[in-house]
Amino acid sequence: MLQIAERPRSEPRSARGRARALAPKEEVLADYNDGLLSTAGPIMACSYAVALAIAILTFMGQGEALFAVSISSGFAIVFFMLPYLVLTVRKRHDRRWQGAATQRFAPKVSTFTGSIRRHEAIIQMVIVPLAVVVAFSSFALIWTQVRP
Repeated sequence: MLQIAERPRSEPRSARGRARALAPKEEVLADYNDGLLSTAGPIMACSYAVALAIAILTFMGQGEALFAVSISSGFAIVFFMLPYLVLTVRKRHDRRWQGAATQRFAPKVSTFTGSIRRHEAIIQMVIVPLAVVVAFSSFALIWTQVRP
């Protein structure tokens, strides 16, 4: 049964197969690089690096706490490197990924919920990492003041 369904390479293609091969290619939808990640990504990574440095300086004397901070550092490395690697592979192999300069500096960016201004989108992306830095700083200040 399988031998009947397979067409040997020596047989000519059918007319339908030839028409499909000669048909114009479908238009490929593009996904534009709006530049938000290249702006907000380093801010987010530096914020988490500062938060982890504060934690390391705060718990310098306790081995168990430093072990937990080292685990958190490993998680942060994976958290930021995985998207970076995926974007690098995507840029090289996905034809839909366009690096259009017009989208990179447009005053409005498109999100899942609609269009918003560029600085609003960046603020939405970096507000949590910056809040984490403030929280770690506050915790470190309280910890050093209460510690005997």
